[in-house]
Amino acid sequence: MNGFKRMAAVGAAMAVISACGGSSDDGPKGDPVAFQASIQGTWAACQSNGSLSTSSTMVVSGLAVSGALRVYANGTCTGTPAAEETFAGTLHIGAAVFKALGSATVIAYQVDLTDSVGTSYDLGYVDTVAVPNRLYMGDSSGANDGSTPALRPTALDETLVHAKQ
Repeated sequence: MNGFKRMAAVGAAMAVISACGGSSDDGPKGDPVAFQASIQGTWAACQSNGSLSTSSTMVVSGLAVSGALRVYANGTCTGTPAAEETFAGTLHIGAAVFKALGSATVIAYQVDLTDSVGTSYDLGYVDTVAVPNRLYMGDSSGANDGSTPALRPTALDETLVHAKQ
């Protein structure tokens, strides 16, 4: 499992915040400080295939992040988990990048998580208009698994969405 996916999905968002808003004049002019503020708090998601479910939770406090991934022998993420993995680390928010989300184009951020396993490379976007807010991370289901900067996901994952608690 890679780091940030342990928060988002595991399949789950800053030691240093980069102030760059893109690498060219026509790139996105995002605000990494505002993104950091938007991901503060507790996030949770549950995915189910009917007979098994996986819950992922993460807590972001400043630049620190911790969380857990729990697997349940039911489709509702309830009861005693059959398996559990926890993590803790620090985040780094990098450059703003344009990414598609449904029919819209949003400004996402390169997000790196460093924990005891190493560093994973991901994307992050918070929909602050949604109630509750929704956190989208990169889609690491293909070749771009976030294991290196060159293999950072290139698209947002619309199937696993964390809701702000």
